[in-house]
Amino acid sequence: MLRSPFDASAYNDEAATRVNLSLEVDSENQNIVDWCEALDTWMLQYCSKNCRRLFGKDYLSTSELRPLYYSSLKANEKYGTHLFKMKMNKGTGRHAVRIFNKRGLTRDPPPDWAGLHVQARVVLKSMWLQGSRSFGLTFEITDAMITGEEQTADCPFAVDSD
Repeated sequence: MLRSPFDASAYNDEAATRVNLSLEVDSENQNIVDWCEALDTWMLQYCSKNCRRLFGKDYLSTSELRPLYYSSLKANEKYGTHLFKMKMNKGTGRHAVRIFNKRGLTRDPPPDWAGLHVQARVVLKSMWLQGSRSFGLTFEITDAMITGEEQTADCPFAVDSD
């Protein structure tokens, strides 16, 4: 389980249905950090070998490409963790994220994702290019299981506390 330190949002668009969600990767999930770092290394090598086709430029070394590459995993030095940034489609429709509770039952989306513990199914959706200035990978959450959410005070039913 990873924690979402912030709400899912889109830059300056509160009504957006395609939003960013960052999940905090701590030291207990070092395998995720290792995997992302290995993928970043592979991406830089791949782009270096294919830079004419991708960027319209002659051969660029991985060290020349590194400043242009936006990794989905960012070190959060303040807290000693990493943030893994993903896209998520809210709302309804074929591509909307499917959301489950800790018992595996579908549930409504939370009003705010901040502070929730989330187990996510994530797919590598695409590589994005912004001309020859920057590039990166887009990860998308297709399914999310939410645990650790505080119960609302007005619930008339007994619920599991774990």
